[in-house]
Order: sequence, then C-alpha cells, then structure tokens
Amino acid sequence: MAILSSVPGIATVVRDEEHRVLRCNPAYAANTGTSRESLSGTTHRDLRPGSAAEERIELMRRVISEHRAQDFLQFWNGRAWLCRVIPLDPDAYGTRGTLSVIMQAPIGTPLADARSIHVLDTADFGALDVLTPAEKRTIFDLAMGRSNNEIAERQERSVRTIECHVRAIHEKLGTSSRSAIIRDASERGIQLFSTMKWESMIEAEKRQRGTRNGRPGPTAPPPSTGVSHGMIEPKNG
Repeated sequence: MAILSSVPGIATVVRDEEHRVLRCNPAYAANTGTSRESLSGTTHRDLRPGSAAEERIELMRRVISEHRAQDFLQFWNGRAWLCRVIPLDPDAYGTRGTLSVIMQAPIGTPLADARSIHVLDTADFGALDVLTPAEKRTIFDLAMGRSNNEIAERQERSVRTIECHVRAIHEKLGTSSRSAIIRDASERGIQLFSTMKWESMIEAEKRQRGTRNGRPGPTAPPPSTGVSHGMIEPKNG
C-alpha cells in the first residue's frame, strides 16, 4: 500500500465492506477535489449521485463476496482511468473490504486484453460537462478521426449542424483548431471507449440529470452500433 501510494499519478483508496473510506492517498483526494481528512468515512453515495454510486457499490460487493480482483475502465474527472479493485485480507486489515488502485489509462497504445475489460456505464465528464450531449458525441467522433461528413452521416445530421457543434466545442473548451480538439480528446483517453459505450455514458448522464432535477430522465436505448457488452473496440476496428 505504501509503495503504491508513493507512485506519481496512481490513486489508491481502501474501503470497508460498507464502502466507507478507511484511507486514501493524496492523488485520490486531489481527483475528488477534497482532502484526505474530509474523505474519511465517506461512501460512494456521499461522493457520487444515484446510479453512479450504485454501479460502483455493486461492483465492489462482487469483489468482496467472490474474493476476486476485478479490473474496469471508467471516465472519471474528464479522463479515462483503469482501476483494479482488490479484496482486502481480513486478517491484515481487521475487516473485509476493497483496495482500489486507479491510474490514468495509457494513451496511444492498445490495452492488453482490451475486450475483457469491464467499462462502467456511469461517467464523470469533468471539464467536458459543459458540452451538450450532441457536442459530446461530436468530440468523440473527432477523437476517432472522423471528418465532418462522416460525423454528419453517423449522427444523421447535416454537415452544417456538425460544424455548429465543433464551433461550440471550441468556445467551451477554449480551443482554436480541429487538431487541438483531437489532441485534447486523445489526452483524455476518449478513443479507448467504444461508440456504444460512449453513447451509453451520455444517456446515463442525461437520466441522472433528470433525476437530480426531480423528473424522470430519458430512457431511450443508444443506437445500434454492432458493438455489444460495453467492451472496448479494437483500435483498428
């Protein structure tokens, strides 16, 4: 634990079987925007709204009950992160629980056994939260290297509409060129997600916003893309 906590860029957090934080390192606290002291004793429900908390709680319950580590990919604080959740040894810690080791997903290189990595449905879009759902779809398509014509065809919109989305992205993210958008999106690891999974995260956020505003969110399923099970698409796919 001490070694992991000292590695730059790696966030670690230990939770008991009630999912309360027992300890975490400075990197984890920094990514939650608070202090280690403030995080002590908090649960996922204190840090995340609704379904985002429940998805993580269910995953950690499985890790504890099966006593088996699980890897997953998530979009957290506006970036792609790889996480390994490891069951605690009750004899060492005095309680059942989990150790989560979280690191930014490697950018520009294929992930080993990528298709077997579970991807969380709920996301924290961070700085990208200022974008509308349509603009989030467009920045994803830009990260995937698609032209405006290809994006318009995929989204079933006019090229002029896509150009409007691109201009809005520039204004909101402070970019001034297409290459700058693509570079920013790539650094965030957007290209690691499948089309279906990115759409699923957008829809989950829309439902969550509706819940927070006191009304049911949209429940329409994401469009069919030929990708199943929410796994990562091969980079050459």
